[in-house]
Amino acid sequence: MDAHHEKHLEAYIVQKLVENGWVEGHNSHYDPSRALYSEDVVIWIKKTQAEAWDKLTRLHGASAEVRALERLKKALELIES
Repeated sequence: MDAHHEKHLEAYIVQKLVENGWVEGHNSHYDPSRALYSEDVVIWIKKTQAEAWDKLTRLHGASAEVRALERLKKALELIES
């Protein structure tokens, strides 16, 4: 059996990131259609851009999260192309 497997390198990288403050995500929280962890993005926006988030919720109410995530998805797609 080969001693080298990419999964060992990946596990090591994740271990080192977590040791340095990163939070490891779980597959069940990953949004493959947007290629991100939606819940984490919304929490980050609320924490770092409270005024913008308040304005967005006033404008869009309960659909503010969906609006923000879709806007982010479109922006990231523009970067890709």
